[in-house]
Amino acid sequence: MRSRLWLILALVLLSASGFSEPGPLLERWVLENDRMEVVYGWFPDGGFRLVSFRDKQSSLLWASSTKFPAGVINLGTRSLRLTGMSAYALPTASHTEIEKNGKRLTVALRIPDRDVEITLESEVYPGQPFVRQKYRFKNLGTSIQTLTSASFLEASFEDRGQRFRALHLNQWVAGGREGNFELHETDLAARWEPLRVTSGAYAQHCAWLAIRDGLDQGLVAGWEFNGRAQLAVHHDFHTESLNLTGSVSSLNQPLQPGEIFESPAVFVGIFEGDWDEAAYRTQRFTEAVLAAPMPDRQRFPYVAWDSWGYGDQIDEVTLRSAADVAARLGVELFTVDLGWARALGDWQADASKFPSGMRAFSDYVHARGMKFGLHVPLLEADPGAPVLRQNPDWTATTSDGFYGAVSLCPGHEPAKQWIIADVVRLIREYNVDWVLQDGLNPVKQCSKRTHTHHRRNSNYANSAKGIDEIVAAIRREAPQTVWENCQSGGRMMTYQMVRDNVTSIASDDSDSLTTRQAVYGATFPFPPRYTDRYSGEETFSKFSLRSGMFGGPWILMQRLTEWDEAEIRTAAEEVALYKSLRLRIRDGKVFHLTPRPDGRHNEALQSYDNSTDSAVIFVYRPQSPEDSQTVMPRGLRANFQYRVRLQEAGTLQLATGGDLMNNGILVPLPEREFAEIVIIEKADGGQ
Repeated sequence: MRSRLWLILALVLLSASGFSEPGPLLERWVLENDRMEVVYGWFPDGGFRLVSFRDKQSSLLWASSTKFPAGVINLGTRSLRLTGMSAYALPTASHTEIEKNGKRLTVALRIPDRDVEITLESEVYPGQPFVRQKYRFKNLGTSIQTLTSASFLEASFEDRGQRFRALHLNQWVAGGREGNFELHETDLAARWEPLRVTSGAYAQHCAWLAIRDGLDQGLVAGWEFNGRAQLAVHHDFHTESLNLTGSVSSLNQPLQPGEIFESPAVFVGIFEGDWDEAAYRTQRFTEAVLAAPMPDRQRFPYVAWDSWGYGDQIDEVTLRSAADVAARLGVELFTVDLGWARALGDWQADASKFPSGMRAFSDYVHARGMKFGLHVPLLEADPGAPVLRQNPDWTATTSDGFYGAVSLCPGHEPAKQWIIADVVRLIREYNVDWVLQDGLNPVKQCSKRTHTHHRRNSNYANSAKGIDEIVAAIRREAPQTVWENCQSGGRMMTYQMVRDNVTSIASDDSDSLTTRQAVYGATFPFPPRYTDRYSGEETFSKFSLRSGMFGGPWILMQRLTEWDEAEIRTAAEEVALYKSLRLRIRDGKVFHLTPRPDGRHNEALQSYDNSTDSAVIFVYRPQSPEDSQTVMPRGLRANFQYRVRLQEAGTLQLATGGDLMNNGILVPLPEREFAEIVIIEKADGGQ
């Protein structure tokens, strides 16, 4: 034992003096489930690194590069820098079983002569070819240590002589003017510099990246951080390696003695196939492991109505009439949007608009069989609101100008606690089932020296320690209430958002084309239920209604009190149709059968539900001159018999899955702005 310790010490000293040859493993730890095997190792140079990922079902192996070794940890303080070449004392590791039947490998890493400890947590879950990991950095010293940089992903894989393509996509940026979930496919071999994905609240891109080689073998990654972050991917031909580095932006996190910094979690998975397969694998992992629980698996996503069709000019009489119509339509969730409170940040119902009180109105909605939702931009306050008259210093340095409000700083502890307490109060007082969390950038910029966070650390302090902790605390106190993300109209599309909310807006109050474009893109990284849509166009038609049907909660925003009986009957029929299809769409694999909608060509978007062996295809003719579209369904079982029905044409045909996938289905589209729905179901008797 003593000789082994001397050997380890010598190897660590060699590493410190420049020895960098990885060599054979000194220790090896394996984390595995029925689908995934992950291997970590401790090397003679003292380095702790990922060794390999392997999908046990397909035998796909991603081995770490030996020419460009990357450590799992990359971070820095003002006096310490840890990289892939850093040396650690003999790590200690343990395996534990965790919730959702997962398994966790915990590895404790110590650095010789440094008062820090790093603990890596790596997890796998049944049926998922993914590993999820994060780490904690603990200050073991007697003085403050300040983290100035921290990664959440460090990996370098052998390229196996392959070329690679990468796929990432925009969020909803500047009201869709600078980004509306457009896809960006990049040939990494054509780039000398890394491809960079910038994510988080008010950033450009979604927190997701997929990579695949010429054999259609790929990796997919997503990260759980609402603040600004960046992931870079680079194919280095010199070292024959594919390198990924993800890091938190603008970090300046002081750690008191004994205090812990927790990195954002990241998940990395293996897939084989096209981008739709990368998306499906991501979505199944998200639903199995990360996503906030659905409020009702048999009825969710809901048909909802939102009052924003009336703007902020709402009152009790109008909304009671709207609730009566909504109940006739079959609406399940009734949400009162902006304009209900005395002022932003003064979360009491405006008595001039709701003389009976908001609880009485909530009871009215509940009595008609609907859930009650309320719009709460919880980080915004009118300058004259009591909270700011009493606490003028609680504002962030930069305000977003949300309907004349100024922004509260969620990283300032007194402001944070007030927000939590007041929102819990209003939820209980008004019996709120659904919180529509709105506002602009929820990760506020703040450099005030008078606040409890570091003045140069608002990115981390106002996300992980700010908005995330606020939502988590309210959810603990009011677990019956569920949350919809409407921050920035779809500009905080991260997997931390997924953990906190049951759905997210994909594009704010938009026209039909913009809505379909957003759903097309957002259904790559996110499960369909995280693409809710607001149907609010003035033109009433089946085309506009069905443009908002595919995805998560379908939210009507029209002025219901102005509809005639014919419109009410049509809308009720469409609501019933949506309800008959929503679970298949929610749980299915999305196939993007045609290119991204452009308003000039016909479109087709499919969901195939394996549990029912059925498919739903939405086919749209916007301003296209083509009066029909042959759609090529995917995912069906080639030898099984299926019945095909067109919702409008009413035609019925019987064919095998192979025939349908090879020959297609001719869908008549007799006029412009026409939407057909193709329903494919397994015929009785199966094969």
